[in-house]
Parts: sequence; structure tokens; C-alpha cells
Amino acid sequence: MTVQTISLKEYAAALLGPGPDGTADSVKDHKIQWLTKRLRGEAKPHLPGNKAGRQWRATEDDVEKAIELLRPPSAGVPRVPSTSSMTPTSRRRLGLL
Repeated sequence: MTVQTISLKEYAAALLGPGPDGTADSVKDHKIQWLTKRLRGEAKPHLPGNKAGRQWRATEDDVEKAIELLRPPSAGVPRVPSTSSMTPTSRRRLGLL
């Protein structure tokens, strides 16, 4: 069984968007550096990937895990009573006092 891997530029394009011309080959250097730091574990979150020789490689599963790790946490809507913005007179008129 052969596992297909993608290059560091393709990984960066999948996570951070392609370069100006829409291809993975034109991904900006600062995006590559950002991803490399996270692959090495120098910055959080630590992203999955494999180093084969001197080059970083990633599988499709690694890309999916990285997207999950980078997804912002969902913030719930705070529970506010419906009468909290009413003046005392409005509450009295509606019979809520």
C-alpha cells in the first residue's frame, strides 16, 4: 500500500490558501516559515507532518487534522434574560415585576 504525500508548499496552500497566481508553487515564504515552525513544534499548535530526509511531507489525513487544530473554538452565545434591557417601567407595564 502506497501513501500519497504532499510537499510543504502544497500543505501551506491547503491550510493557508494558494499564492497570488492561485497555485501552490507561488505560496509566500512567510507562510512556509509559519507552517515549518508549527511542524517542528516551535510554535503552537503543533501540526502533524513527516520529515523525509530534509523535506517536510504531509498526507491528506495530516491536512484534515491540521484544519481541525486551527479551527477556532466555537463560542456560545451568552444567556441573557430577555428582560435585562427593559426599564423598570416597561417591566411593570408588561406585568413582569
